[in-house]
Amino acid sequence: MSEAHPVISSCRVRPVLAPLAIPHKTASGTLEAAPLVLIDITANDGVIGSAYIFAYTPAALEPLSLLTRNIIDGLSGQSGKPEEVNALLDARFRLIGNQGLVAMAIAGIDMALWDAEAKRAGKPLSVLLGGGQNPVRVYDSLGQMPPDETAREVESSLERGFRAFKVKAGHRDIDVDVAVIRAIRKVAGPDVWVAADFNQAFSVEEAVRRMKTLDDEGLAWIEEPVHAADHDGHAAVRAAIRTPVQTGENWWGIADMKKSLGAGASDLAMPDVMKIGGVTGWLAAARLAQEKSLPVASHLFLEISAHLLTATPTAMIIEWFDVAGGLLESTPEVKDGHTIPSSEPGIGVVWNESAISKLTGRTIARQALAARVRRSRKIGMNVKINTATPALSTEEIEAWRDVAVSIAVDLLPERQIDPAIRPQTFGGHPLRLLGPALTVAVSPPDFGAVIHALDHMRKGDVVVIAAGGQTENAMIGEILGGHLREKGCAGIVVDGAVRDIDILGNWADFPVFSRSITPRGPVGAEKGEINGTVDFGGCTINPGDLVMGDRDGLIALPPARSTGRSAFACQLPPDPDRRRRRQGSSLPGGPSRRT
Repeated sequence: MSEAHPVISSCRVRPVLAPLAIPHKTASGTLEAAPLVLIDITANDGVIGSAYIFAYTPAALEPLSLLTRNIIDGLSGQSGKPEEVNALLDARFRLIGNQGLVAMAIAGIDMALWDAEAKRAGKPLSVLLGGGQNPVRVYDSLGQMPPDETAREVESSLERGFRAFKVKAGHRDIDVDVAVIRAIRKVAGPDVWVAADFNQAFSVEEAVRRMKTLDDEGLAWIEEPVHAADHDGHAAVRAAIRTPVQTGENWWGIADMKKSLGAGASDLAMPDVMKIGGVTGWLAAARLAQEKSLPVASHLFLEISAHLLTATPTAMIIEWFDVAGGLLESTPEVKDGHTIPSSEPGIGVVWNESAISKLTGRTIARQALAARVRRSRKIGMNVKINTATPALSTEEIEAWRDVAVSIAVDLLPERQIDPAIRPQTFGGHPLRLLGPALTVAVSPPDFGAVIHALDHMRKGDVVVIAAGGQTENAMIGEILGGHLREKGCAGIVVDGAVRDIDILGNWADFPVFSRSITPRGPVGAEKGEINGTVDFGGCTINPGDLVMGDRDGLIALPPARSTGRSAFACQLPPDPDRRRRRQGSSLPGGPSRRT
């Protein structure tokens, strides 16, 4: 240990789910939030080094955060010199192996320590490493989309300063991949820089067949066409096509890079600063790439990658996929297809503590809820689950889409739900709730049945939470509401209380009705019933009843009264004072009626 070097004294490690400014579409779904571990390491001279690492999946977020904290705690009193810490941790974890979560944590620590070194020197990291503040070419990393949507994204990217693009390819039909590439060039110009990422999608044989089709499209590279660890497979694809092959984002350290290059797997190199071993690992990778005359691109971590590429002799281009921008006071700018690393001492990672405080609390709440869900599913034997079959077709439901609740109540006043159960959704936009009821009976403050509703809700259902009018404890909030919304729930109605209304109330596509609002959450998760008959706001509701809601209130129609498309047209009372309806709405199958 270097006697003169400041030693590690404390740390702060925070797991967050960071919403992306632009959701990223892939073949397996849309990434709307990035699971990140934020790292701050303080030395005895008061200098704080900061960095973040990407857990890829929320399931790994808490374990990675805990592991990172434990490793740093074990470094207390040790020199904070990055090379010394890197060698120490390599020895400590030699038996378990420096891969996976261990490698990710060590790399995050290394990045934070290098940030501290640059701050002590009063220099940007790029300058400390022998580079400069030179512009670095940048490409916008786009998701997997059809051609028309890709074209719109490219138009937006051009306005934000990008002049190069990479797309997630690998559509079922190779002709769609071709159409996507040509759509980019139609918008951005015939000579625009374009690459395609296949995310390890194919066998060698299928990759060769597909890549030959793309050989005439002038791509800068095709990325990971086969499994990342199949170095020989990549070499076989590379030998069979003309387009350059790119790989490297899944190299775990220099050993993997050497295996890949030894097999002739790639024309280019794309180390990921987290997986390659932090700044220390990147510098070794840059030296190896220089020896092999390989152009180097980066993967993720745009803030630190901008510094590293300026210090890389064979630097080519930086990937722009912003996973942390919403947590930082500032991020690098893009101008005319280039970006410049931060000129501040260090990496330039300065946390936006206001944004982080909200996300950190929400992450903890989500984890606590997840634990309660798991526990409830194990011990929730007292939650009765009934089977319900859909009673109404989509066409029968949609026939009521434009019918005002006021008209339905005129026809069936006995089916009106207590008007004290009001919409909680903000804004002046039209509010419309329509769908079959999934009934949830709870015994406040216990909300066990609401948790189980996640498993039994069908897309388009309205979740009807019968809480008997109890308003002391909220039966649902932003977390469970968000899960229901993500699964396609049409909305929720609660004969009781909700919370987190600043979030729930801003979801225009997810109407929320409740008797009241309270900050107090539920207690217990063991009781209740799914798909049973419930008394809800003075109205008996059965599973499958059609629930309708707008800003006037709510009504529940039994299937027998919901299926007749014109039966109600002749039921309006002759008294014109009772023909109350919204302008322009009409009954299913019946004439328009106006007051």
